[in-house]
Amino acid sequence: MYKKKNRNKEDLSIIGKTVVGFLLVLLVVFAISVLMAIYFFASAGLFTVLNITYPSLTALAGFIMLLFGVSLLFEPVFKGLYYLVAAYLGRWRTFLYLLFDSIAGFLAIYTVDEVMTSITIPFSKEILIAVFFALVEYAFEDKMKGRK
Repeated sequence: MYKKKNRNKEDLSIIGKTVVGFLLVLLVVFAISVLMAIYFFASAGLFTVLNITYPSLTALAGFIMLLFGVSLLFEPVFKGLYYLVAAYLGRWRTFLYLLFDSIAGFLAIYTVDEVMTSITIPFSKEILIAVFFALVEYAFEDKMKGRK
């Protein structure tokens, strides 16, 4: 008679563990790719609405990737400043959050715009884009806090 073995996850062979690890990495890469695609197409749409021209999709992708990298430098600094100042001004927290996030976004957009010569964004539109991104981030962050 055939006996069915009770297998635990520790009983996976090296090939099974490799396949599971590969599939997890593939899942993470897919999730990041979807988020980057959403960000890319949203930025392309915003550039189209604001009548900002770019020579190619590759230039736009480079602009967005560089903007993402520069934002990683500015965002933590301004988030830290926000938390320092917001502790003393509880009534103005939303305004301060939007202000600091807009300033960080503007500095990142301005820096990338000056570094890349292929895409030129007027100063007023840089401010508009930074405020738009700050409002979108605040809207989504507020919804996430409400779900907890």
